[in-house]
Amino acid sequence: AILSVVFAFSLAGVTILWAKALGNAIIHGFALLMGVTLLLPPATILRALVQEEVSTYTFLGRSSVAVVICCVSLIFEGVRCSSSWAVKVRVLNSRWRLLS
Repeated sequence: AILSVVFAFSLAGVTILWAKALGNAIIHGFALLMGVTLLLPPATILRALVQEEVSTYTFLGRSSVAVVICCVSLIFEGVRCSSSWAVKVRVLNSRWRLLS
């Protein structure tokens, strides 16, 4: 239960920081967004690590490490997806051209 509360507060903090960074990056250029899009690992790699951790024969229940890695992968996925969409909108200079 305490791990869920810690994750909820960390998710809120990361979301606020990422929103501020995203706002500044859109105004000042999209080099940060391109770097985040390209350098963050895909969430599927981290989830594969979680599956490997819990699939061992010594697994005796809930793994705190697996839960933390899974939560971090969810944060990374949100940041990576939002930055990739912001780069797409910035490169095409229009949301409507992207959707059509």
